[in-house]
Amino acid sequence: MDFNNEEILALESSLKNYFLREKARHIKNDANLNYKLMKYRGLSLTLDDSNPRNILFVVGIATFEASFDTKTGLRVSGSLAGDERIVYQWFVFGGNQQVIAEIIDNRKKNKKKIQYERKTMQIDADNDKQNFSKNNNSSL
Repeated sequence: MDFNNEEILALESSLKNYFLREKARHIKNDANLNYKLMKYRGLSLTLDDSNPRNILFVVGIATFEASFDTKTGLRVSGSLAGDERIVYQWFVFGGNQQVIAEIIDNRKKNKKKIQYERKTMQIDADNDKQNFSKNNNSSL
């Protein structure tokens, strides 16, 4: 499934900012604050639709990666080395649960529309073949 890239990038940026804010809040008065927060700047967020009935959002931080349920925000697999709690807070309290649900719903609607258009095109192509073969057989 090809999700809208702009919406995913906006969610990724939102999660990254949430991580940086939360971590900076708990690491006050540290000379190495920027160094400790550096790993969160490479954070990535993607949507995994390998199972269409249970679409997951996947968060990667440095070498860690975890999958989360799009309905509950709970970790399904993987690990973020203790940072799963922050992802859950971002998902539930940041209002991102609704945003992710809307992205998935829009994608499903678009996918159904594309499938309908493909079926219609296939029917038209089949009809054209039948008409062509009838015209060729009648001319012989």
